[in-house]
Amino acid sequence: MPDSRVSNRVGTPRRDHGKRLMKRLFLLRHAKAVPAESGIEDFARTLMLSGMQDAGAMARYLRKGDYRVELILSSSAARTAQTGELVVQELGCEIEYRDALYLAEPSKILAVAQPTWGLDVGAAAEIRNHIAALAAGGVAVLVISEDLPELFELCTDLVVLARGRLSPRIPVREATVAQIGQWMSGLFPGPASSQKAETETATEAATVAVRPPPGAGGISPEAPGGV
Repeated sequence: MPDSRVSNRVGTPRRDHGKRLMKRLFLLRHAKAVPAESGIEDFARTLMLSGMQDAGAMARYLRKGDYRVELILSSSAARTAQTGELVVQELGCEIEYRDALYLAEPSKILAVAQPTWGLDVGAAAEIRNHIAALAAGGVAVLVISEDLPELFELCTDLVVLARGRLSPRIPVREATVAQIGQWMSGLFPGPASSQKAETETATEAATVAVRPPPGAGGISPEAPGGV
């Protein structure tokens, strides 16, 4: 993720109306900063007054939208961290700084969610071919989808998120559609305390898959910027 984005993994609406709350991920670009032409080192560029005002306004917008923010992951660059801190002041959430977010190359990372949802067969095939071509060219692709045939076609590794739990990572060549479908119901290896039969349907689960650049050996879930 480029340093120009502050990500927050939360955005959980407070109004549940008796339904289970779903997590949301927001990407927030840093507010207007001192121009790059100012001669200040890029990493040290801070927000302009108008940028600070805009960041505060965005934070108030999120608060009025009734979202309960748990955590912000921010680049350690001054302008991005400053934006995140202004949001924290308004929302009272936690913030963590990651050097890797500043160093990330946007041209080498692509995240797509339901990339062929609602498209006809021809358009869907074209989109999938384009994603595969980017991956073959060295771009790390993160696909979030419920379409298992699509995931098995595009990806090299699969991770399932169900009922707030993350499954073990499994290579596509070792997985089956039936197995991943079962995991999407929450039935996957984990601590004994979490081995309860789940009733969640597949449409309420998210399957996350990643195709790393050739020779990269994958993206470690434990590493900053990983799955």
